[in-house]
Amino acid sequence: TQLYRKTLELDALKSQFFANVSHELRTPLTLILAPLEKRQRRPASADFSPEERHETEVMLRNARLLYRHVTDLLDAAKLEAGSMTLAWARLDLCNLVRATASHFESLAAERHIDFSVSVPQALAAEADGERLQRVLLNLLSNAFKFTPDGGAIQLRLSAIDGRVLLEVEDSGPGVPAAMRDAVFERFR
Repeated sequence: TQLYRKTLELDALKSQFFANVSHELRTPLTLILAPLEKRQRRPASADFSPEERHETEVMLRNARLLYRHVTDLLDAAKLEAGSMTLAWARLDLCNLVRATASHFESLAAERHIDFSVSVPQALAAEADGERLQRVLLNLLSNAFKFTPDGGAIQLRLSAIDGRVLLEVEDSGPGVPAAMRDAVFERFR
């Protein structure tokens, strides 16, 4: 039992460490994101070339990705500590899916990936929109990471028998059969 208590204590310390590091990283990332977003909203001019706009877009996309990873780290610490709460709200899943997919349009064009999004006109649900969006961002990020240039990614949302089905399919190599049982383990 002493070994078990020590293990629990170490797990708690690890979770607290991750939470502290996450908080410390989010502040400078926020300070990076704000000026990049402001710069991206600037109209095209001689002072702001298409090349600079593209570079800003790439920096912004990567800074947002890093921010999401840091937030995931913080959420993992909250989950382990039992302090994760969900913010349930009534929302239109179609709007959420379309808005989330739009983050990947320029990446799809840049890499010549055929990115198709199929959603109904509207689909009301009660969910934690922020957490659901982060799950979808993670799925799409992985699809784009493993799909070769010129490949295809399909995002589909449908309702079947009162349930929602969200599918992300890509033309990447797929998950090897031996790894499929472990794919949802943390840090895999």
